[in-house]
Amino acid sequence: MRGQTDKGRRWYKETDLETATVLVWEFAAVVVNPI
Repeated sequence: MRGQTDKGRRWYKETDLETATVLVWEFAAVVVNPI
């Protein structure tokens, strides 16, 4: 997952599918490498 905080700081993190789904629905992140 790759995303950006409210302050504009970028982040990258490996996460589980459930968390990834929530973040994508909230437009907080995008999936970089779906498995």
